[in-house]
Amino acid sequence: MLNRVIKRSLLLVLVLILTGCLEEPEAKERYISLEPHHREQLPLAPHVIKKQGLPNQTMIKESQGIDLRFKLLDKRTLVITKIEVPVGGVWQGPWKGTMEPVAFIPDLVIQSGQAMRGEEGHVNPAVWVRVSDNDGDMIHEGWFFVRDHAQTAWDHHRFDLMFMGIQPKNHNVNASAS
Repeated sequence: MLNRVIKRSLLLVLVLILTGCLEEPEAKERYISLEPHHREQLPLAPHVIKKQGLPNQTMIKESQGIDLRFKLLDKRTLVITKIEVPVGGVWQGPWKGTMEPVAFIPDLVIQSGQAMRGEEGHVNPAVWVRVSDNDGDMIHEGWFFVRDHAQTAWDHHRFDLMFMGIQPKNHNVNASAS
């Protein structure tokens, strides 16, 4: 009986030793590290890279010159800057780049990847915006929504940009288009 217990214990110890000596299976997924100069820019998901729901030329022409309101939050200092910039204008951002509203749609609907006007009544006010870095390279291009700021795919390590809607007439703000 004692002999049998010793044999089983030795067998168990041997199995444990051998399993610890076996090589680890190679991982099937590999993660690519970001280059040092791209550490602040995370890779984007495929649905963000594919540009769907682009504004058409009619949307762009009809909205030129409409004054829009934005808010910019500096995440480090917690300072909020109010911005007024017309569609077609360019605003110099504190990230040393620019923000350019291209088209404003008061009632945006996106169906099958196509942007179109929805029913009357400003159901889903949205603006197509291009955001560039200090070299003029595009860091974001897409829709910003009044009703749901979280739907915006632009993500910056220091700044949050929010679309607030159309600028009322005869209203002063802290920053203006340049």
